[in-house]
Amino acid sequence: MSAKILDEITEEFLVCKICFEDYKKPKVLPCLHTFCEGCLVKYVPGKARNITCPLCREETTLPENGVAGLKGNFLISSLREKLRTGNMEEAGGTDDGDTRCHSHGDCPVRFYCEPCEIPVCAQCVKKDHKTHKHVFMSDVVTEKREQLSELLLAAREKVPVFENAIRQLSEAEDSKREERERVESEVISTAEKVVAAIQQQQDYLLTMLDSIYLAEHRELQEEKDRVETELVSLRSSCDFTEKVLQFGNDAEILSVTNQMTGRLQKLSDVPLGEDLNIDSLSREIRYVMRDDDMSWVAEKMGHVECHMRVDRHSQLVEEIEKTIEKFSKPSSDVDLTRDPASPKKGKPGERRPTSLIPNGVAELEDEPLWAKSNAPFAGATLLLQTEAPSAGLRPCGVAVRGEMDIVVADSDSMVVQVFSSLTGNLRHTFNVDIYPKDVAITPEGNIAILGCDGSIKLCTPQGRLFRHNDSSGVVDPVGLAVDSGGRFVITDADGHQVKVLNPNGTPAFAFGGYGNDDTQFDDPSYVAVNHRNDIIVSDEGNHCIKVFDSSGKFLRRFGTQGEEEGQFDHPKGVCADSHGNILVADWLNNRVELFNSDGQFQRYIVAATDRLRRPCAVALISDWKLVVSEYNNSRVKVFRF
Repeated sequence: MSAKILDEITEEFLVCKICFEDYKKPKVLPCLHTFCEGCLVKYVPGKARNITCPLCREETTLPENGVAGLKGNFLISSLREKLRTGNMEEAGGTDDGDTRCHSHGDCPVRFYCEPCEIPVCAQCVKKDHKTHKHVFMSDVVTEKREQLSELLLAAREKVPVFENAIRQLSEAEDSKREERERVESEVISTAEKVVAAIQQQQDYLLTMLDSIYLAEHRELQEEKDRVETELVSLRSSCDFTEKVLQFGNDAEILSVTNQMTGRLQKLSDVPLGEDLNIDSLSREIRYVMRDDDMSWVAEKMGHVECHMRVDRHSQLVEEIEKTIEKFSKPSSDVDLTRDPASPKKGKPGERRPTSLIPNGVAELEDEPLWAKSNAPFAGATLLLQTEAPSAGLRPCGVAVRGEMDIVVADSDSMVVQVFSSLTGNLRHTFNVDIYPKDVAITPEGNIAILGCDGSIKLCTPQGRLFRHNDSSGVVDPVGLAVDSGGRFVITDADGHQVKVLNPNGTPAFAFGGYGNDDTQFDDPSYVAVNHRNDIIVSDEGNHCIKVFDSSGKFLRRFGTQGEEEGQFDHPKGVCADSHGNILVADWLNNRVELFNSDGQFQRYIVAATDRLRRPCAVALISDWKLVVSEYNNSRVKVFRF
């Protein structure tokens, strides 16, 4: 039996999932997850009365004396000791005489307190439980074993149902992804047809416009030529008459009087106003539309909707909901809320997974445990972990487009990769013919790419290049942001500056310089803009964050070098949520910190204990889902916090 038990007990079962070390005073939560008492004390904020399980996120109320009042896990302590001594002969048997009391040292646990429903030793009976009814454990353990065995049998019968549900839901997820891709293709195809029809109509209207314009212009030109001829004749006659009157004698004047009189009378009688009343002057070239807006385009494009269908997926969901509702009801014979050994809400291993590896890519089991025992624990959930096909992925920049696409700048392979934020699958990759340093999304939804030479390329969401802006004197580009007006904000690490370009790519202004003053930088890293277009700069060399308004005027700074709350060790990526809160990737401290808009520390969003390593760039899918690139680890991860 000893060898069999040793095979079934894994090292992971005996290691705390917070500190990743052997359990010290193991405490079990109602969800059956066990942690060190000290780790839970650090995890529970202040004087909180509730605790959220770091693994399954189930919330429970703490006893009056806090974490210390949680039930101890005697099984963990016993197995650890027996593994250490190699004495596994009694493990799994009915004799619990070797179990020692946590409160009274080596005193063996032999009694069971019925009101408290916990095993106790003789010292506990005399002191803390002297007024309680107690019996020998051997008198009640058989009954408890039978109760637990019945519940365990009922629970295990539900496992295939849930496994089948997971399989069916995975198939439905794949089907839903295929539906999205199909509809996306249909929308793009329809849009291309509408655009082609509009282009054809545009060509026709412009041709018609040219024809009308030429006819109108010809008529006006002919009339203009006639009037100019009359004007020349009028001026010539007036000049001649003036010369005769000024320099001629009486005989000379009288000799041409009749001729000049007739000519001047004729020119004076020309009805010029009526002659200019031509059709061209009474007409106006106009563009006549059916409507004064573009609503007809939306009508031609159609719309996207989700139809209700009755098939095996909807039937399965109904069956699962009924099963869960039935399965979640506790037995009337046993109080599951008081007995930590009962399988409440299913097996612990059957709970919601904390990481979803896209396309079946396995998580690295031999990844080093970089988390220190005293590292902060943020309690974030790893939702997705994307990996590119190329082993040389270097995700230096990330951006999120429309809460659907995660855009990644791969600085080692001259490509930009687009992943689905829902599944983590690689949607498409496009070459940019330059090593990209960062990416951002324009107000129009296009992708802006910062090259290693300081140039900016603008591409459609499908990766088609439609504009290229040459370098604007940036020496070492690192970060890129685009504000609501379409301006480009670039950090120049070697130049220790931030440069702002107009939407057309021409320089607007720059600010900064080397130093540690409020308006200076030491290797500025990433940059972001908030909803007010304030410019947020990660001043990596000075280990702080600096905020400027849209014109480059200094507003505030926060952070110093260190490991405590609100401190940084070479901060890199920054982003802002819809409320103006600022998230900072603290590179060498292996964490992401949250600050309010005034720069006051709020909490840790993700930490090393959440399997975060060397965070580089950050971007928000929503106010509770964060994308983090791990440049040195060649990964992009999505966390829920």
